[in-house]
Amino acid sequence: MSIYDYHPILLAKKWKSLLGDHALMTFSSYKYVPQQVKDERRIFTVRLGEITDSWLTDRIGELPTDHEIALHSAIDTGNGIKHIPMVDFCTTDTISQKFISWIYESSGITLRLYDSGRSFHGYGIEPISDANWISFMGLILLANLPGESPLIDTRWVGHRLLAGYSSLRWSANSFHSLKLPTG
Repeated sequence: MSIYDYHPILLAKKWKSLLGDHALMTFSSYKYVPQQVKDERRIFTVRLGEITDSWLTDRIGELPTDHEIALHSAIDTGNGIKHIPMVDFCTTDTISQKFISWIYESSGITLRLYDSGRSFHGYGIEPISDANWISFMGLILLANLPGESPLIDTRWVGHRLLAGYSSLRWSANSFHSLKLPTG
């Protein structure tokens, strides 16, 4: 049994079957600083076929103190860029099946959920085009209903739209991260 048996790295097998071993996944090493606008990251790419449990263990082991590793949504397929739909929820409450169904009915995107310790992360099973990624980011903002507790982390959406890609943490190497994301 691996510590990654319930980790989003398991989705890499599905993405590999859809995009092939040679698609380039983008990752970054970063230090989380609350309430910052500037997002400093060391960005690197890896062939999808190289992403394994041992690869992730090695990358986490190389991280400086208080740094994390994140998967980026942008994938270079060799024929253009695709994005993994991603969502950073701002709640520790269980995300309802009603929301997951609403996302699917509104966009055709199936999400897998992972508990990151402070909130939930959602990952789409199938990569989408750049234009569809922008539409998806707008759609998830509509999940926050007036007068109700927010469901989506709108600051995360803003940071990701400014950067041109989504990203979600795959490690738990800092004071801010309570645990590895698990599903």
